[in-house]
Amino acid sequence: MRTPTLIALLLAGVCLLGCAAEVVDPEAEVDLQADEDVGVTAQAILNGSVASTETKTKGGLVGLWYLVNGGPAIKFFCSATLITNTRLITAKHCLTHPNTAFLQGRPGDLRVRMGNGLQPPDFQVQNGKTIYFPTSILDYALVEVASPFRLPRNSDGVVSTSGFQRQLGNVTSGQTVVCHGHGNTSPGSGAGQLHAAVLRATLEQHQPFSWYTFLPNSQQQIMHEGDSGGGCLVAGTPPKLVSVTTDCFLNEPRSCIGEIAAYVNIESWTQVNP
Repeated sequence: MRTPTLIALLLAGVCLLGCAAEVVDPEAEVDLQADEDVGVTAQAILNGSVASTETKTKGGLVGLWYLVNGGPAIKFFCSATLITNTRLITAKHCLTHPNTAFLQGRPGDLRVRMGNGLQPPDFQVQNGKTIYFPTSILDYALVEVASPFRLPRNSDGVVSTSGFQRQLGNVTSGQTVVCHGHGNTSPGSGAGQLHAAVLRATLEQHQPFSWYTFLPNSQQQIMHEGDSGGGCLVAGTPPKLVSVTTDCFLNEPRSCIGEIAAYVNIESWTQVNP
């Protein structure tokens, strides 16, 4: 199996203006409680602030859902961040857990959703198409969707199905970032809705890979079930992706870990679905 770099994947052809977004059947059964078995490794952000409408519908911060037994019911399980109109970064464990590993063979059963409304343009949803895992041990995955999301172009901010690309950046230890997730905002509730929290990223330097650690802020906001794969961002146009939430520890003081997103730039990827 070839192991292309991220740059090679970004240069691959994408579907342009002729692609239409899928409309979710409003009659379909929707499970708004996070799949805790999947999300428990990295625990919507506890006590999180509700994200702005523009951020929900155009920010490239998405929730991951899967068809239950082939559908039409869908179940929320993790979060992710779009890095182009057609590609996103999430946590690898979101797609290797026994409840969701079937998506590796049936990526079309994955639903990627941006926004909380019931009808377009309040939300967009696309089917999964291709899943890639890193050749390293890092806990993130790259997912390509079947049709592009409509996002503001980097060049002029016009909402389009092409021209969006998110930079991956680093921050110095102790700098604040804005972390996002669609998981539970309190035990057992709130999943599927985008929330955010301003948290301080502490750089933990290790070999061969370093990571960021996050502690609860003064409002006691911190990641929770369903925030796995969600992104922490810093100012930019669009905001740069700093880390991907992968793990949390429930002991006091509670803390969470984020893989450094910039490693994605040098990673090699293996396609895992047929």
